[in-house]
Amino acid sequence: MKTFFSKVTIFFITFFLLNAATGCDKQEEYVPYVYVNFYLTLAGDLANVGVGGHYIVPDKGLNGIIIIRKDVYDYQAFELTCTYKAFEQRCKLNVDNDGWIASCPCCGSEFGLFLDGFPQKGPASKPLKQYRTTLSGNYLLISN
Repeated sequence: MKTFFSKVTIFFITFFLLNAATGCDKQEEYVPYVYVNFYLTLAGDLANVGVGGHYIVPDKGLNGIIIIRKDVYDYQAFELTCTYKAFEQRCKLNVDNDGWIASCPCCGSEFGLFLDGFPQKGPASKPLKQYRTTLSGNYLLISN
């Protein structure tokens, strides 16, 4: 019986130590943090953005933020900073006319904006930094 309790004790101690070491509520920042908290109006700012369209807010975030309208009520917001060596280079992404691909002039990486910002061409391996979007009445709130 003593052996059983010691094995259970070792299991729980190991479990709690591993859980504490991994820290599930802190995410690694791979793009420099910039406070973001603003709103756009659906009838004004985003009035001409149909499903499949985009809207760029150049003066927010680190290098600007692109808003993607994936569906009638589904908006996504991404930082326009390449995730490859973001702290050193802080390269601003260029967006194609259709708003489907964001490309980096520094390293050549390409990101699929309608593919949740994941890289389609390297050397970048991490997706674009995404901001929270919240629809509230006639407003779209973008925040981190």
